[in-house]
Amino acid sequence: MSNVFTCVGNLGQDSVMEQAGNTPVLKFSVANNVGFGDRKQTMWVGCALFGTRGEKVQQYLRKGAKVMVSGELTQNDYNGKQYLNLRVSEFDIVVHAADGQSQQPMQQQPMQQQPMQQQQPTQQQQPMQGQQQPMQQQQPMQGQQAGGTPFDGIFQ
Repeated sequence: MSNVFTCVGNLGQDSVMEQAGNTPVLKFSVANNVGFGDRKQTMWVGCALFGTRGEKVQQYLRKGAKVMVSGELTQNDYNGKQYLNLRVSEFDIVVHAADGQSQQPMQQQPMQQQPMQQQQPTQQQQPMQGQQQPMQQQQPMQGQQAGGTPFDGIFQ
């Protein structure tokens, strides 16, 4: 996909399931507010979600639901008006319309770093031949200050 468009907005009406040949197509429109102040406008994007994913999520895509959609954007003109159409490849329901509660994505907990303890290797911890030796503090190269990189003097 060469042109990818992503927006977040609210559904203007309940989604509708249609058929394109033997393929189910879920159609819905997303209202995306652009600009601010006196220049604030609503941009409507007609969306189509092909395949069984549309059948599975139709019940959740109701008027007022806040969604994030991403996919291939096309534009067509009809009676002097421009229409944006999006073939949806990815989407996420941000807020369900029925309950108004936001969907909380599962967040990864940051790993807590434990301070490294310096230990003297014991007989059992000695590296075997061919294993990597622990890193040791290197002395600065000629012309390099402690804590710098070998390139510090070149790029100044």
